[in-house]
Amino acid sequence: MTIGVLFALSADDESKLLKCSDEDRLALINEDIEERYSGEFCCDTDKSWDAIHRAFNNSLLTYDFSETLQGVILGGEPLYGDSGYIISYKTSADVERVSKALSDVNEQDFRIRYFAIQEEEYGVDLSEDDFSYSWSNVVDLIEFYNVAAAAKRCVIFTAAQ
Repeated sequence: MTIGVLFALSADDESKLLKCSDEDRLALINEDIEERYSGEFCCDTDKSWDAIHRAFNNSLLTYDFSETLQGVILGGEPLYGDSGYIISYKTSADVERVSKALSDVNEQDFRIRYFAIQEEEYGVDLSEDDFSYSWSNVVDLIEFYNVAAAAKRCVIFTAAQ
């Protein structure tokens, strides 16, 4: 299972990222952004990103962003998807929408969404431990998106497979 990390980029870093070729994007993230970003503008979801995304996206791993909560993890514009690495992008306006939608998510709501995941799609047994681990990361994501929205920053999700 892959490790997922989200970054709330400065306008300067956003501009650099969007102007890069695919290969240069990967290098920019691996050799620059990952080194400089921490604290409030970085959110490590570890392996829980998969369950969180599936809970908000009807069990599927797609970039679909037709519903706001689909944008929490993968939903958005795919910027890279080769060589076992994923980068998806959300504008600052998208981030504001996601932040507002996440503020309405509580543990009970997420529990219902989590236990509705189709295990055959997820490939992991649904359990109270996995739910608790995923929920603790949703709590972190709520704070992360609030900070990113207040700072008017875009967000990228990255995962190495």
